[in-house]
Amino acid sequence: MTVLAANLSAHRRATRDARAAIDTLAGVARYLDDGEAARALGEAADRLAGDAYALMALGRFNAGKSTLINALLAGHVVPVGDEATTPTLIRIEYAEKAYARIVRDDGDRELTLEQFRAGYALDSHEGTNAARFGGVVACHVGVPAELLRQRLVLYDTPGTAETLDRDETARAALLRCDAALAVYKIGEYGFREVAVERAAREAGIQIFTVVNTFGAPVTEDRRASAWNRLVLPATGIEYQGQSLADAHVHFVDARSGAGLDDLEADLAEFLLTERDEQHVRRYLRLARGTRERLIVTCRARASEHRAAADRAEQDLRSLEQELERVLADQHGVLDGVRTAERETADEIRRDFRRELGLVTAELRQRLPVASLPSWRSGGFIARRANALNRAALSREMAEAAGRYVAERFRVWSEDMAEEVRFRAGEVPGVVPPAGLDRHVALRGLPLIGAVLRWDLSLIPAVYATLAVTIILSMDATVTKGDLAKWYLGEPWDELRERLAEYERHLLRYATAVFEACGGAARERADATIAETRARIEDEARELTVRLDLHRAEVTRLDHLASDLDRAAGALTVAAREATADEAASAA
Repeated sequence: MTVLAANLSAHRRATRDARAAIDTLAGVARYLDDGEAARALGEAADRLAGDAYALMALGRFNAGKSTLINALLAGHVVPVGDEATTPTLIRIEYAEKAYARIVRDDGDRELTLEQFRAGYALDSHEGTNAARFGGVVACHVGVPAELLRQRLVLYDTPGTAETLDRDETARAALLRCDAALAVYKIGEYGFREVAVERAAREAGIQIFTVVNTFGAPVTEDRRASAWNRLVLPATGIEYQGQSLADAHVHFVDARSGAGLDDLEADLAEFLLTERDEQHVRRYLRLARGTRERLIVTCRARASEHRAAADRAEQDLRSLEQELERVLADQHGVLDGVRTAERETADEIRRDFRRELGLVTAELRQRLPVASLPSWRSGGFIARRANALNRAALSREMAEAAGRYVAERFRVWSEDMAEEVRFRAGEVPGVVPPAGLDRHVALRGLPLIGAVLRWDLSLIPAVYATLAVTIILSMDATVTKGDLAKWYLGEPWDELRERLAEYERHLLRYATAVFEACGGAARERADATIAETRARIEDEARELTVRLDLHRAEVTRLDHLASDLDRAAGALTVAAREATADEAASAA
C-alpha cells in the first residue's frame, strides 16, 4: 500500500470513528432535550462525513474580498465594486456547468452567471437594498473552477462593520467553516476585524491572513506593522524580519494577482497535508467540548432523579409510618375503652359501698324519729296500743325505710349512669352512640316493689312474736327506737344483700355502655384503617411507579454517561489517528 493510500485510509478511519462518536453524542443530546447541542453535533457529523471543506473570505467592506475570490477562482464569479458590494452570504461550490440560485422566502430564482454578476450587488440606497435583498435566504453559485474541484467550498461575506445584521451573518457563518481568508486593506487593521479573527482562531478555525495591497509597495515598515497587529497578539513574538508567510500572512494585490502564488501555495500545502487532519480535529474539538457539557447535564439529571427516587422512598416510608400510627392510634382507642371500663367498674363498686355506708348511718338517725301513720303518742294506753299494733308499725317502718332507701339508690343509680356515660365519652377517640339516654340506667331495676314484697313476707313472723309478748307481759311496750333497732338488724342485712342488685345492674349497664362505645369505636377504627390503608395503597402504588421511573431514568442516564465516556475514547483515538495521518503526510 502506498503512503498516500495509507494516509487516505487512516483519514477515512478517523473520520468514520469520529462520525460514530459524534452521532452517539447527538443521540445523548436529544435524549437530554439539548436541542442546541443536538443540532450542532448533527451539523458537525454531516460536515465531517462530507469531504467538502469550507473556506470563507471575511473582512471589512471594500477590503477586496470578492476581488480576491475571483482571483483564486481565475475568473469573474462574484460582483465587485468600489463601494460595499456583497449583499448577503454567497456560497460558491464546484459545478460542471455554471449557475446561480437565489433562495428567497417567496421561492427560488435561477440566474445565469452573467445575470448574477450584473445584478447581485448592493445599491448606494439602503431602501433599495432592503427591497431587493430583504427576502433573500441564501445565494448559491456553482462554477467549474479547478480550486473548487478539490472539495473546497468558498463563502463570500458582506463586509464586517457595515451593518449589524450583515456583521452577524458573517460571524454566524464563520463558526460553520473550517478555514477563513481574513482580508485586510493594507495599513487598515481594524480592532473589530482583528477581534473576529482572534475569536475564529480560538474556535479552531484555520486562518489565512491576506493583506490586500491595492498596488502599494510592500515595505519593511508595512511588514513590521502587519506583524505587530496581526501576528504579535496571537504569538507574543516580536518582529525581527521573520517571514510573514510562515505565519500564514500574505501580501497580495487581488487585482493584479501579485503575491497570489504564495497564497495559493500555502493553501495548496494546507489542503494536501493538513486539511484532513484539521478537518477532523476541528469537529473533534467541538464534539469534545459538547461532550463535557453533556456529561455535566447527564450527571446533574441523574443526580436529580436519584434525589427524586430518594424522596419517593422516603415518602413510601412515611406512608408506612403513617399507617402504623393510624393502627396504633385506633388500637389505643380500643385499649382506652377497655381501661375506662375497668376503672368505671371499680368506681361503681367503691361508690356503692360508700353510698351503702352513708345510707346505713342516715337510717340510724332517721328511723327513730320517722313519721309512722299508726303511731300513737301519749301515755300508757298509747304505748299499749303501739305494742299491740307492732305489726302495722313494723310494716310502716319498713315502708318508710324502703322509700328512703329506694329514692337514695334511684338517685345514685341515675348519677352513676350519667357518670358511666361521661366516662365513656371522655375516652379519647370515642363518640358514644345515640340511644344511651339517661333513663336506660333504671330499666329493670328492683326498686320499692322488691323491698315491699320482702317486708310483707316478714309480717306473719312479726305477729307471732307480738302475740307471745302480749301473753307473757301485760305491760309490754314498743318505741320507734325499738322498731328502728329491729329494722336495722336482720331486715336491713337482708335488704342490703338485695340492694347489691343496684350495683350489679350498674355494672351490667357500664359493660353495655362500654361495649356499645367500643363497638362504635371499632367500627370507626375499622373504617379509618380501611380508608387510610386504601389511600396509602393508592399513594404507594403511584410512588412506586414514580420510584421505578426515577430508578430506570438513573440507570438510563448512567448508561448514557458510559456512552459519553466511550464516545470520548473514540474521539481521542480518532484525533490520534488524524495526527498520525498528518505526521505520515509530512514524512
